[in-house]
Amino acid sequence: AQSSISDADTAEGRATLTNAETIGQLHIDSADAYVDKARALVDEANEAQVDATASLGDASEAVIQAQEALDKAVASNEDSSSQTAQLQTAQAQQSDARAALVVADTALEDADSELSSADQALTDAKALDLAIETRTDEIVAKQSADAQSAINTADAQSDASALSQDETTIA
Repeated sequence: AQSSISDADTAEGRATLTNAETIGQLHIDSADAYVDKARALVDEANEAQVDATASLGDASEAVIQAQEALDKAVASNEDSSSQTAQLQTAQAQQSDARAALVVADTALEDADSELSSADQALTDAKALDLAIETRTDEIVAKQSADAQSAINTADAQSDASALSQDETTIA
């Protein structure tokens, strides 16, 4: 591809430049989609964390209420087996809610990391696209300058030839 770009202003060279610029833009589009998906993951992870935090709050409140009910039953010298079972259930739910919060926190950290990677991929894609655009513009400018130089040389040679013919005709 580089030789078709460098050798001459050929159809293959122009196609290669166009393809390079198209690929650069495709990288940006792909990275944009990656960022969008990563942001969606962060949003979902935030929602999961909020839900897990609320569940832990509810479970902790249930533990407090179950403990109070158990304490009342014990203070009243009543059979407290039902309240003990309710407290154990509430504590198990609280433990599950804590575990769910840890999972949600980890998911959010992972999603944030993924978003950071996506942002970097987008930055890299934009830098690559800019480098491609800059390089192709340089190549096109050089080819245009070379073509103009060739035209100028041909014009000068044509003028010199015409002048020479005029001098021959006059002589």
